[in-house]
Amino acid sequence: MRDHIECLASRPRFERLIRMRDTGDGHFKTCSQCGFVWESRESFLKDPALKMIGYQVHGEDQREGLFLFNHDCHTTLSLRAGHFLDLYQGPMFQARLIGTEACPGQCLRQGDLRPCPEKCECAYVREVIQIILNWPKQPVATRR
Repeated sequence: MRDHIECLASRPRFERLIRMRDTGDGHFKTCSQCGFVWESRESFLKDPALKMIGYQVHGEDQREGLFLFNHDCHTTLSLRAGHFLDLYQGPMFQARLIGTEACPGQCLRQGDLRPCPEKCECAYVREVIQIILNWPKQPVATRR
């Protein structure tokens, strides 16, 4: 039995923009505090006014976990991890280690953004976090 499944993505991770599910207003995300609109995932990721601060694990489905970002208007935004998982191009492990002796527990600590060293089904989410943290930032031309 294979211990991982290779992702099929082939483009460089910082160059790819996959169309995301419509948020209902045609935009990627709108700040609930100040109303700023990010038109695309790329504009969201490259905005220096955002800082990733955490991840809330979902017990059953990693795509349903929440990535947490602080916006410079002093609010915290949450986005489902599923909006970003296609950025990962590495192996995806099938073994679930959360709650076992082998688990370092990083997923259970919301503010711990370090990568996971184990071959756990959750490890790829930790790699996506690293991709987001290292995404090149560019000043936004106009703020609403």
